[in-house]
Amino acid sequence: MKIPAVIAIVMVGVFGFAGAQEGDIPRPQGPYLGQTPPNTTPVLFAADLLSPRCAIHGCPVFSPGGEEVFWGPMSGSKCGEKNDEILFRKQVDGVWSEPRVVPFSSAFWDSDDPCLSPDGKRIYFTTHRPSGLLRFDFDEKIMYAEREGTGWSSARSVGRAVNAMFRHWQVSVNRNYDLFFHAERETDKPGIFVARWVRGAYQKPERLPDEINSVNSTNPFVAPDESYLLFVRTMPETGDDIFVSFKDANGKWTEARKLGDAVNSASHDMCPNVSPDGKFLFFLRLREGMNRAFWVSASVIEELRIGSSGGSTAGGPCGR
Repeated sequence: MKIPAVIAIVMVGVFGFAGAQEGDIPRPQGPYLGQTPPNTTPVLFAADLLSPRCAIHGCPVFSPGGEEVFWGPMSGSKCGEKNDEILFRKQVDGVWSEPRVVPFSSAFWDSDDPCLSPDGKRIYFTTHRPSGLLRFDFDEKIMYAEREGTGWSSARSVGRAVNAMFRHWQVSVNRNYDLFFHAERETDKPGIFVARWVRGAYQKPERLPDEINSVNSTNPFVAPDESYLLFVRTMPETGDDIFVSFKDANGKWTEARKLGDAVNSASHDMCPNVSPDGKFLFFLRLREGMNRAFWVSASVIEELRIGSSGGSTAGGPCGR
């Protein structure tokens, strides 16, 4: 995407989309935007409360206490240009606020694909903005902001060790801030990589083993304790499907297993993340030409843990 187009799109999104939501979206009450929890059959999640006129590009992710939700709208037939901004709603005295643009967004650069660390102290996202003053690196990169009181810091780059590689869409972090992401250029083998957070900096990324990357895999979501990894593979018969790999008793990744037909449909199913309480799996499904958020009981993951090392299914709020 060329820079002038980015600027024009974002300006339209910030002043058009966000403003248009001000008075015409209801303010629900209760956990998970007041939605009725699903069982083992996926159901549409709060389409009229997130982006009723836009598809979803960044799957909704919740804060550890469940009082905030973040997501990224996308262009669609009823939306116009892509908004390219992360939106959020906050629950105050039991009532959810109207959508707002996150404060670390820029009026000139896109922000997308939000991912919260398991402790809720960092939010990661993808962007084309420069990584610093007088920098002219406009490739897509990963940045993050940290909580400061009731707000957020300015955006910070995760560093060249990661951003020298081309990546796109969902990223995820465990409780140690180790970063999982997909790379497809500047590497001999595309797939999912991990960059460990050591002494305040991200180290050289390492490609995950063939149990995960035997087929080009994308959209990683890692459990906070790294006991399992959800990700997406594009299958010739069914399109994008969600898979899971568990850590065994020796800390090795097991052969990936496809989530059942309850989750994977004949459409594209992608961008998985698990709620912080470990109860629900969120993902995107292509429906009528638009990505929509769905949710389902996270027991569909636990059912595939046979023969693994065990552990918690508790999730962490990272988006696609």
